Amino acid sequence: MSASASRRIAVAGATGTVGRHVVEAVRLRGHEVVSISRASGVDVVSGTLRDRLDGVDAIIDVLSVPTLSRKRATEFFRSAGATLQRDGRAAGVSHLVTLSIVGIDGVEDS
Repeated sequence: MSASASRRIAVAGATGTVGRHVVEAVRLRGHEVVSISRASGVDVVSGTLRDRLDGVDAIIDVLSVPTLSRKRATEFFRSAGATLQRDGRAAGVSHLVTLSIVGIDGVEDS
């Protein structure tokens, strides 16, 4: 596939504060967006994404969770990340790009 060829890109957190800007940037570059968000009926933590990821070339993970609890945030990101990795691998997705959280380098076992 050439560098200018259109790709199918899933955006996890597509309707959020960062996600909506990522969706716009991906579309402006001529790629197809597969929206993954609670607003579009997809729960990354408790659901499966395999059907949603069919034919997807890459996943951009810009998920967030509204909490100040370190434990809750850590659990959310571990669970969501595991789902994206597992289901992306099963669907043959070749790339997963994740926007990290501030201070992740200070979290134990990260």
